Amino acid sequence: MFLALYLALLQPVLGDAEGPAAAVVDVASAFGFLLALALVARYGARWFGSLIDTKDEEIVVVVFVGLAVLTAGVAEELGVSDAIGAFMIGLILGATAKAPRLRALAHPLRDAFAAMFFFHFGLSINPAGRRPSCRRSRSPWSRRSCSR
Repeated sequence: MFLALYLALLQPVLGDAEGPAAAVVDVASAFGFLLALALVARYGARWFGSLIDTKDEEIVVVVFVGLAVLTAGVAEELGVSDAIGAFMIGLILGATAKAPRLRALAHPLRDAFAAMFFFHFGLSINPAGRRPSCRRSRSPWSRRSCSR
């Protein structure tokens, strides 16, 4: 929770706030959104639990992925990190009685999205664009080494 508040406070500094008034509005909207999610986590977990109270696992997966993406999108629009928005909906759903079932259903998705993250990261690296690294050792017994 501290991380969410810290990132909400830091967002106007890292974002495009045009002056102190805009920064205060950005911080207030971010804190308001986080406060609303915290209140939902405290008092609305039962209602969210009823959304996923079905035996059909496909519907449960669609609902919790949809909630995560929706909350992340709203968070991004309000100047909060989308990851923090998804984290907060995870906290809300983690407070329900169905949390062990959700963890079991989310585990394969977590692994797949982690693989996609590293796949995308690998696509952004150009190995042909690397320059060779040549160093000369100070030791008289070693030769100059150049890795390509």
